Amino acid sequence: MSTFAARKLDYAFLCADGFYNMNLIEAAECAVLIGARHNVPVHLKPGELFDMEMAQQFNAPNRLIIEADKEVDL
Repeated sequence: MSTFAARKLDYAFLCADGFYNMNLIEAAECAVLIGARHNVPVHLKPGELFDMEMAQQFNAPNRLIIEADKEVDL
């Protein structure tokens, strides 16, 4: 992931359920390595579409929380 920083990505979507994917702490560490302008936590809780409490625990620089019923233009 450290090679991603040179690509100057606008968005990084980081899976962080801690079950099948990395956990919130690992995802935040990856966000630092990637260095994207926006870091979006996804797949936060198995079996649920979105969990705001978990999303707010994603302590990464340039965090962007997108709720399940919202959209953003990329």
